[in-house]
Amino acid sequence: MKRYIDKIKSSNAFFTIMSALVTGLICHMYMLTHNFMTYDGLWNQYSPQDMITSGRQFLTYFAHISSDYDLHYLNGILSIIYLAITAGILTEILGIKGKAERMVTAALVVSFPTLASLFTCMFTADAYMLALLISTLAIYLIKRYRFGWIAAIFMMGLGLGVYQAFFSFAVTLCMFSVLIMILDNEDIKKILMTILRMGLSVVGAYAFYVISLKVMMNIKGADGLGYQGTDKLTSFSPDWIMSGLKAAYSMFYSFPVRTSVFRNGITLELATLIMVIAGVGLTVYLFIKKGAYKKWYSYLLALLIICVLPLGINMVNIMSQDIYYNMMVKWSWILPFVYVITLSDRVRPEIDKDSKITFKEVFKKQWLSIIVVITTFVMVYNFIVISNIAYYNMNERYEKSYAFALRIVDRLEQMEDYKAGDKIALLGGIPREYPSTDITVKDVEYYTGASGDMIYTSSTAFASFLQHYLNVTVNTVSFDEEMELVKTEEFDNMPCFPDGESIRRINGIWVIKING
Repeated sequence: MKRYIDKIKSSNAFFTIMSALVTGLICHMYMLTHNFMTYDGLWNQYSPQDMITSGRQFLTYFAHISSDYDLHYLNGILSIIYLAITAGILTEILGIKGKAERMVTAALVVSFPTLASLFTCMFTADAYMLALLISTLAIYLIKRYRFGWIAAIFMMGLGLGVYQAFFSFAVTLCMFSVLIMILDNEDIKKILMTILRMGLSVVGAYAFYVISLKVMMNIKGADGLGYQGTDKLTSFSPDWIMSGLKAAYSMFYSFPVRTSVFRNGITLELATLIMVIAGVGLTVYLFIKKGAYKKWYSYLLALLIICVLPLGINMVNIMSQDIYYNMMVKWSWILPFVYVITLSDRVRPEIDKDSKITFKEVFKKQWLSIIVVITTFVMVYNFIVISNIAYYNMNERYEKSYAFALRIVDRLEQMEDYKAGDKIALLGGIPREYPSTDITVKDVEYYTGASGDMIYTSSTAFASFLQHYLNVTVNTVSFDEEMELVKTEEFDNMPCFPDGESIRRINGIWVIKING
C-alpha cells in the first residue's frame, strides 16, 4: 500500500494536481470564505438544480453530491479539487512532461477567468466542474484504451447534459490532441483510428444526450425546451447550422479582440500576443523538424483541423445561438494556451541532471520553453488579479445592496398605512451606467454576476434579498401588474428614491420608484 501511495506521490499527474490546488486556493480563497450574493444566487439559496427544460437533464444529480444549498466554501473547494484533477488528466492526454510546464498548465486552468465567472453561481459550480472532469476523462480513455471510446460516449453525454459548454471543451481537446499527433509525425493509421474513435464518441455522445433528454422530459412531464434557444438542441435546420457556423467564426475573432478578457492591461496583452506568436512558430517548427512536412496527408489533416478549430472552440454558438454568452461558457479557450505550452515542452531539450551547467547554458538550450513558461506565469498572475477585482466588486455590491434595502424598508415601514403583507413593486430599474458607483466595470464587465452596482434589479429579486438578509417578508406583484403601474399618471409624476414622494401607494400597491 505504501509503495502504491509513494508511486502516486511521485507521479507527474500528482504534481500537476497539487500545483492546481495551491494556485486555485491562492486565486479564489477570498470568494470561498465570503457569501457574496448574486442575482442568480437569490433564486438558488436552496435549489435541486432541476434544469431539464434548459437541456441540462443530469445537472440535478451531479449537484446532489454536495447539497441543494448554496454553500460557498464547500462547493468552491470541491470545484477546485475537480478542476485540479482535470488539469492532471489534461497534461497526461497531451503528454506534457516538464515540471515547469505542468505547473503553469495547472495554474492556468484554475486561474482562467471562466472559474471566477462560474463562482458567481457557486450553487452549481461543483456540479459543473465534476462534469468537466468527466468530459476530460472521456478523452483520456479514447487515447489510452482501444475501446475507451465506448465509455467516452456516455461520459461526454453526461457532461453535455450538465452544461453544454463542456461538449465544446471535449471536442476542442480532441482537435488539439490529433493536431499534436500530426506534428509528432505519428503513423497515419494510428492518427486515423484516433480520429475515428473520437468521431464515434462525439456523435454517439450527442445522440445519447438527445435521446436521454427526450426520454427524461417525457418521464418528468416537462413542457419543453426554450431557455435561451435550447429548443434547437434536439433538432437543427440547414439555415440554423449555417447561421451557427458564421457565429462561431465571428466569435473566434471578437472574443479575444473586443472583450477585456485578454486585453486587461498591457502586460496581459503582450503575454497573449507572445503566446499566439509562439503557438504559430512552434507549430511550423515541429511540423518541419519531426518530418511531417514530407507527407502530403499531414498538410491536409493539419490544415483541416486548424480551419475547424474555431468551430470546436465556439461549438456552443452553433448549438444554442440565442443564448447570452458570458465568460462561463468559455472553457474551451483555455486549450489554445495549453497547446502552446505542450509544444514548448516538446521542443525543450533534456539536460543531464548530474551535469554541472550554468544558467546561461540552460537558457541557451531551453530559451523558448523558458519564455513560454514565464509568459504563462504572467498571464496566470493577471488572471488572479482580475478574479480578485471581480470578488472585490461583489463585496462592494453586496454592501451597497444591503444598505439600499435597509433604507427602503425603513422608509416603507414608516408609511402611515403600511402593514405587513402589503404588496410592493420596485420599479424604475437600477441603471448600471448613471449614476454608477462601480469602479471596476471596465475590468469585469464580461463577468456576468460580478459587475454592476446592485444585486437585485426586479421586485421579486428585491423581495428575495429582503427575506434572506433582512428577515423581512413582502409580497410582490406580477409582471403584468407592474406594467399597468408604469402606465399610470401617478407613477409618471413620482420622483425617484430617496425623495419624499418616491414611495407611494397606487391601486393598493406600494410602489418604490428608483432611478427611473
